[in-house]
Amino acid sequence: MKRIFFRTKFRLFLAGLLIGLVPSCDYSYFEMDQLPDYTYQPVFALPLVHSTITISDLIPEDDDDLIEVGENKLISLVYSDQLVSASGATFFQLPHKQYQASFQASPSGRDKVRSTTLTFGYDTGYDDQIDSIVFREGILGVEVFAPGLAADGYQASVTLTVQDSYNANGQPFSMTIEAGTSNQVNLADFTFLFYSSGSDHNLFDVSYDVTFSGSGSPSNAPYTFELNQNFQDMMLKKMVGFLDPRPLNLGGMGVNIGLFDSDFEGELYFEDPRIRLRAWNSFGLDIAVQTNDLFLRKDENEYPLTGIPNPWIILGPDINQIGQTAYSEFILNRDNSNIVGGVELYPTTLYSSFSAQLNPSQEKVFVLEQSRLDVHVELELPLNGTATGFSFKDTLALSRNDSIEEVEWIELAVDVVNGMPVELFLQVEFADSLNQVQGVLFEGVEDFNLIESASVDAQGHVIAPERTYTRILLDEEQTQAFLNSASLILAARVSSANQGEQVVRIYDDQTLDVKIGARIKGKVIVEF
Repeated sequence: MKRIFFRTKFRLFLAGLLIGLVPSCDYSYFEMDQLPDYTYQPVFALPLVHSTITISDLIPEDDDDLIEVGENKLISLVYSDQLVSASGATFFQLPHKQYQASFQASPSGRDKVRSTTLTFGYDTGYDDQIDSIVFREGILGVEVFAPGLAADGYQASVTLTVQDSYNANGQPFSMTIEAGTSNQVNLADFTFLFYSSGSDHNLFDVSYDVTFSGSGSPSNAPYTFELNQNFQDMMLKKMVGFLDPRPLNLGGMGVNIGLFDSDFEGELYFEDPRIRLRAWNSFGLDIAVQTNDLFLRKDENEYPLTGIPNPWIILGPDINQIGQTAYSEFILNRDNSNIVGGVELYPTTLYSSFSAQLNPSQEKVFVLEQSRLDVHVELELPLNGTATGFSFKDTLALSRNDSIEEVEWIELAVDVVNGMPVELFLQVEFADSLNQVQGVLFEGVEDFNLIESASVDAQGHVIAPERTYTRILLDEEQTQAFLNSASLILAARVSSANQGEQVVRIYDDQTLDVKIGARIKGKVIVEF
């Protein structure tokens, strides 16, 4: 074999070692330059790599955060995305309302306070029957006009009080406005109670107390008081009542299935693929969800999925569970849908779109400021099935001793302990600093070395790992590729046992342990 030279400090190391062994000797009478050169031919044993490979190394890098471990430690790949509805305060917007009030009052005798009560109805734009609203924010602005009052030498103030209203201290909502002026008060944290009368709903009463001052002559009495009342910029904190059904557009989304991207090779069969529809509902009402689209896509081909109920009723917390969130889910599997056929296409996208109707049964419900509906669509692929020719690669950091000056030969030893229930056709590739493959270790049938699958019990758990130990003397081309390598790439093609026919299960505790070492015979000439 042609000699391969290393850059090294071994010659100096050996000379120093020899000198260090005889520090007390008198060697002045030696003629060192007359000594013959010393040839040293050591054989080094070097560990190169040790890697324990788990299921996360068998799937695309972008998907390793999608691994889920079940209670039985069975591994699943879960691809998901979510749709989020608007919050309760945003969706149930309280419309701006303007109310006109008009009444007459005049001072008489010593009692100069006159009281009037008027009834108003709050129109939400829907056929709602509201019991109560707690305001997160809002403003009530009031202007008061009283023509002729000042000409008679009187002043007056109007105290407006919303009956059946209160704040955290139990005080009713109230404000005072001087005649001929305006005023506004914040509605935040006030509760208004509403009532019905016959076919009229969302009614509330407002009392007006007019206080006169001054000592004029009431020539123009009774005085007409005109009030412009504006409820504006309102946002609910909580609303309770019989709310009319409302449409809710949830929109659509596409879930990328990275496992089956353009680089996918081989064949996979999943015994029990599932699509899981999950919903978290903190609206205090049921929601009827209509599925507009649900299909798997491969290139331009769409595979519509069947089996989902239309509508899908998502339950909400009831009136006694205010502040809680209700959870609902529906699972499409091989027994109630056609999902198995869809997954066999190796789809790259799961697309879904939904619309919904709130409170379809028109029950007494509640809505909170932060109420919302979250819908998750998940494609769950439990690793329970068969595989043929599924490929993966893992780059291994190379730990190598470069203290050899001249190489006679290199022998690599590959020790593999297969703790997975799959056959592995293994290859070791020599990669340079640019990760370009310069050579391979195993030469032969398809350049792969067969690693038998581990033995399993009836539940698919590994009971006896399979060990394979291989030693290969590198030829000149392989030696050069190895010496120039910056890393080793472990490439494997995976198949379940019996040529991909045996159904296997991949569990969280199954690993592939790979050790690669080298024996290198070097030749060092020490010149004197």
